[in-house]
Amino acid sequence: MEVNKLRFFTSRQLPQWDAVDIKQILHSAIETAIVALNGKSECVASSFHGDDFTIFGDESWLSHAVYNLVENALRVSDDQGSSSVKVQVDVIQQDNHLDIRVQDNGPGVMQGDERKIFKPFYTTEPGATGLGLANVRQIVEIHGGMILASNVPTGGAVFTLRFPRKGRSAAA
Repeated sequence: MEVNKLRFFTSRQLPQWDAVDIKQILHSAIETAIVALNGKSECVASSFHGDDFTIFGDESWLSHAVYNLVENALRVSDDQGSSSVKVQVDVIQQDNHLDIRVQDNGPGVMQGDERKIFKPFYTTEPGATGLGLANVRQIVEIHGGMILASNVPTGGAVFTLRFPRKGRSAAA
């Protein structure tokens, strides 16, 4: 997967804009991440709040971003605890935007790293490229959205991708 992250980061391919069903992308990203990490399907829970999960964007790029967040969350999640759910993914429809929240039960974002984690080549993991979250941020911003990261008081981190719902943004 690291090669794919590097390939995406250096790609100059233009996005192919179309209506994209985030629900379908999310289900596929979860399945692929579970298989890639030899996980169990019950370790990821998802919920959808609303009735229209369509945004305007590039399906391949959005798939890459969502997969990366789910895969990161599964990789850092703690196997300890009573719950078999390690990662919670919520899609929340708002009037003007659509939020995708990916929450894990891992160590969270280290204090002082909140902005650094989105910079290319920054990593705290040995052997990692530091391109995953940089790619996610780039994709989200190209789609006129933003990414937020915070720690959960009970442990873990939550990443929120916020995409506009009204047509193609000026960032495109």
